Amino acid sequence: KKWLFTCILKFLEHINEFIPCFWNLNSMFFEFVNVINDTGSVCCIRNAIYRPKDAPGTCVTCAMEGARPVLAEVQALIAPASAANPRRMSNGFDYNRFAMLLAVLEKRGNLKVSQCDAYLNIIGGLTLEEPAADLSAVVAIASSYLDKPVPSHMAAIGEVGLSGEIRSINHMEQRLSEVQRLGFTQCIVPEHRVKEMKELPHLELLPVQNVAQALQLLVQGKLMK
Repeated sequence: KKWLFTCILKFLEHINEFIPCFWNLNSMFFEFVNVINDTGSVCCIRNAIYRPKDAPGTCVTCAMEGARPVLAEVQALIAPASAANPRRMSNGFDYNRFAMLLAVLEKRGNLKVSQCDAYLNIIGGLTLEEPAADLSAVVAIASSYLDKPVPSHMAAIGEVGLSGEIRSINHMEQRLSEVQRLGFTQCIVPEHRVKEMKELPHLELLPVQNVAQALQLLVQGKLMK
């Protein structure tokens, strides 16, 4: 079916001067097709982020696929260890980085995740290879551990360092524009250089310096509006 759909788009390219651009061809194919016509306008089949309300352990981030920002949902599950050695599994997220984030949460966030089985999954089969997804993974893990849901209108973007600091990443304004365009009203971001960012209508930025501050927002319920 994929090759047939590709042939159809190639046909449209010749008759209507459409340029098809693809992201994530291996999974959820139709949800990540973007078509750019000859005038430069974009017709996008929305990056379908279907998040159940009040469900702990999930957070949205914005990754860069080439030159275009794409929203991705990070899902985590933290459960009591079923064996002497806690189990760790990640799908679509670097395993070593996942283990590092768990250690940071244990040391800097005071969450005893070392005694739990931990699972991390990127919904839709996407693979996130950049550190901009660190903060959303940390928020999702903490949300599952604390059993506190993250609101469906909130996203998180930022790199997490070993000392628990939240570092800024590249293409921040482009990512925030995509987050705002798809209807999100809050986004946790690195505090560094946040004052230099252009304000976007209907998007509230929640700057944090470190993991502890991000967890404090979650615990105090300030993300729930």
